[in-house]
Amino acid sequence: MPLIVPRQKPIIKLRLARNLVRALKRGHPWVFADALRRQPTAPPGAHAILLDNKKEREIAKGFYTPHSPLAFRVCTLEPTEMLNDTWAIKRMEQAVLLRRLLFDNQTTGFRLFNGEGDGLPGLICDIYGDTAVIQLDGPGPGNFWDAKGVAGWVAKALKLQSVFLKGQSGRDAGSKVLAGLPPAESTPFLENGTRFSADVVRGQKTGFFLDQRDNRQQIKTVAAGRRTLNLFGYTGGFSVYAGLGDAGHVTTVDVAAPALRVANYHWQLNGLPAARHETTKADAFE
Repeated sequence: MPLIVPRQKPIIKLRLARNLVRALKRGHPWVFADALRRQPTAPPGAHAILLDNKKEREIAKGFYTPHSPLAFRVCTLEPTEMLNDTWAIKRMEQAVLLRRLLFDNQTTGFRLFNGEGDGLPGLICDIYGDTAVIQLDGPGPGNFWDAKGVAGWVAKALKLQSVFLKGQSGRDAGSKVLAGLPPAESTPFLENGTRFSADVVRGQKTGFFLDQRDNRQQIKTVAAGRRTLNLFGYTGGFSVYAGLGDAGHVTTVDVAAPALRVANYHWQLNGLPAARHETTKADAFE
């Protein structure tokens, strides 16, 4: 199964309205609509070649989304590199190798594909144990990437049980199982040896705020003996780390009662004493 949708013919050509060549070669991954001379009619995610503003030399290959402020996403600056599955597999394998350098069996919840940061524009993939969650950042990436093909590749490369596509607008819009089994309602994973779970179907983002991992670890180092208030606490990630750092007492506050129930569950899951943790629904302060 393909990883990217086959390109249309003829391929779209876009020309810069001003000199952005240096910025692009330094790694800027986007061209906004007002930087193009014109915006031809095309479907979102159409394969495109970007030309400079003077001599119409090729600068980059990527994909184009008309009627969007973010009109062009750079995939490659190499003139001989084609946008096909070979290109996609190269980038994905690089991302997998990097994560294997960064994480071991004590951290099984992490971001595998970080979109433009991994040279995979608009493609997000988070891992929670044996489950992956894919998100596509808008209609351009949604029509450029073959989500089912990406899911099959990820499932095979990481030996996963489930790959789930999380829709962008609303919790259920566009969401579906792409590979393997439907994800568990509570998907377990580890972060720095700390035990958590993610509701990848109904939870915020892809189920957990993985980008706060280092900040949670920092809280653990300064919490000893302190009373700790975790506002907008969601499912209690910061609270658990504070508890593991010997905080005297931790209060988790959130507007969502289901999130607070999970925060309590995470506290207990890590063997922390119930007496040192309380949850408060935010509307109690209104």
